[in-house]
This record gives sequence, C-alpha cells and structure tokens, in this order.
Amino acid sequence: MSQETGTNRAIRRENRNRIFRYICRNGRTSNPAIASALKMSLPTVLQNTRELQGLGVLYDAGELDSTGGRKAKTVNVVADYRLALGIDITRNHIVMVLTDMVGANLDRERFHIPFRDEDAYYLSLQDLLREFVVRNHIAEDRILGVGVSVPGIVNYRTNRIDRSHVLGLEDFPLERIAGYIPYRTWFINDANAGAFAEGFHAQEGDHFFYLSLNNTVGGGFYDKKHLLDGDHFRCGEVGHMFLVPGGEPCYCGQRGCSDTYCSALRLAEVENGSLELFFENLDKGLDRDTQRWKEYVHSLAVLIHNIHMILDYDIVIGGYVGSAMGDHIGDIRREVRKLDLFDQEASYIRPCVFKISESAFGAALYEMDHFIAQI
Repeated sequence: MSQETGTNRAIRRENRNRIFRYICRNGRTSNPAIASALKMSLPTVLQNTRELQGLGVLYDAGELDSTGGRKAKTVNVVADYRLALGIDITRNHIVMVLTDMVGANLDRERFHIPFRDEDAYYLSLQDLLREFVVRNHIAEDRILGVGVSVPGIVNYRTNRIDRSHVLGLEDFPLERIAGYIPYRTWFINDANAGAFAEGFHAQEGDHFFYLSLNNTVGGGFYDKKHLLDGDHFRCGEVGHMFLVPGGEPCYCGQRGCSDTYCSALRLAEVENGSLELFFENLDKGLDRDTQRWKEYVHSLAVLIHNIHMILDYDIVIGGYVGSAMGDHIGDIRREVRKLDLFDQEASYIRPCVFKISESAFGAALYEMDHFIAQI
C-alpha cells in the first residue's frame, strides 16, 4: 500500500468518524446540515452516512418538514447498537450506571456498601451487577463491557492501583476486582472519569481542566478527546497540592493539602442531601453557612488561580460541589478575579454539565469512545 493510499484512507476514516460524532452530539439531522456544520462537501457527507447506515450504526429517521422545496431526509444514531456499564467504587458506596452510544443516562443505582478488600464485598458487587443487567433487559451481544472508576492512581503499565488513600489500598492488582466482573473490564481514576464524562459531549477541539470537588479533591486534563495521564499516571492530582503550608492535617498524612480546604466535606456531610441543604441555607442568608462558604470560596479561588496560571485552560468545576452550587459559581468567579492579573472576568471558570454519577458514567463512556473511534 502506497503512502498516498494510506493517507487517503486515514482521511476518509477521520471524516466518517467526525460525521458520526456530530450526529451523536446533535441527534436527528440532515446531510446538508452536517455538511454545513463540518464544512464538508455534500457528496462526502452522503457517502459517509450511507456507509454508516450499512454498518448498522445509523438509521433513516424520516424527512424534515418542508420549507417550500424538497423535504430533506434525516439520519440518526442507533443508540443501543452498543451499551456500556459503569461502576464507581467509593469508600461507602457502589454506583452503577448504564449508557449508550450517545451517552444517555439509561439507568442509575446507588448502593450503600462500604468498601472492603474481601471476597464478600466483590461477590456483592458481582451479584448487584448481574441484577442490574437483568433488570434492564440488556442483550448480552450489545454489552461493550464495564468501566470501573476508583479513587486512586491507576497504573496502566502494571495493571494495578499504585495507591488509594480513600480505599486504603497500595500496589493493588486490578484483577482482584475484574475477576468478579463477567464482562470485559477497564479501570480509570475517578476524577479522570468525571473529566471524560464532561468531555464526551464537548465540541470538537475542546480542552479544559476538570476540578472534582467530592468528598476528596481531584482533577483531570481533557484535551481534544484525550485524557493526559502524566509519566506516573498522577496528572491532575491537585488534591494534595499544598494550599496552606503547615496547615490543617490531611488524611494523606501531610498538612495543608487543598483536599482539606476544598473538599465537599468542608461545607457539609454529603449524605442525605445535606450539601443541597447547605446551599438552600446559604440562599436564605444564614450566618453560619454564609461564613463557611466565604472561607471555602477563598481557598477554592486560590487553588483555581494556581491551576489556571500554570495551564491557561478553562476550568470546569465538577463533583458534588460543582453539581449543587448553581448560581453560586458567580461567587467563585468574583473571588478569583481578585487574584487574577490577566483575566478580570474569570470567564474561564465553567460549571459542570454532567451532574449525576459523573465518575461512573465517565468510566463507561471512556471505552465507548474508543469503540466509536473505530467506526
């Protein structure tokens, strides 16, 4: 095969994938609309949508209403052509989700089961997964596999968790979990999973830093459909940057980590909707919660400012806090503006779009995206 032939084939494949992803993001659409949005010729789009229909991943979705001329035919994604399951393992819970080719929330369930590195725990996980699959009437041949999100450093070279303070694990073989899951299984750090969930529906070329504010603080770099791992898979571990040298003790054994000052637990216990209650009380102007929020926002603003000064990326605030804070993102922007010498608007701070079980969905979507890339 000549180099020119190989290049042409790669270009055709890239065009087909761009078209398919566009339809995944936008839903039912016409060939002329695709051509206009992606700046491709109409014959190129027509050829590719026909090929995608031949593969079984697109279907004829009827005609658009007439505006006076010939009615335009439309296509849409066969969303359940493949399905992916996601599991988020936390200190006290297991979250399971089901998603499809377009990243829809098909089902979600949360179980209060504290993590234990014991056979009984993994057998419970196995049973819950089987029940989840049965309840959703999923055809086995449509299951792509199961993505598992964990709060720790996932080392893809050794197939181990290097360390998870939250779960109390070190040099932990991932096969210990995968051996109980009767499907193809992949693993991902929880903050990276949240970043990927956020990026799955992003526009072409989008890039940002995802700041995960859960019971722990983490982060992930998302750059044009890719996560940046770092040489030792620790990229984005901002939870253990020193925010206040010699400050309050952190669960990691150090003092003054940003995790201590910026986790959701700084505001309220997340269980039983109390974080949402915190923001309700904040809206009512209760003095205790107003003061707590003021102190929290100052610490968070310092962290965000430091991240942005290094990266010059947009920063998406996710996790429990990002999902619950609503319009209070304005408080954060105002505090960051006091520190930022270059951007007086702090418009680069964005609220998360994915607000429910983002790590579980991101784990599922991570492999779904790899599958889509091959279409």
